[in-house]
Amino acid sequence: MAATQPAAPAEGTDYVQRLEQLKALFDKGLVTEDEYSRAKAEILAKLTR
Repeated sequence: MAATQPAAPAEGTDYVQRLEQLKALFDKGLVTEDEYSRAKAEILAKLTR
């Protein structure tokens, strides 16, 4: 009997969650605008690879 793998989350879901978490940190003042912009760009760059 073949083992079944759990369903993978929809593509991009992890990236959406990471962006939402990053935005929450920015909104709370826990990261600067520069840090936010840099981290956001890194996340989006990984998404387009």
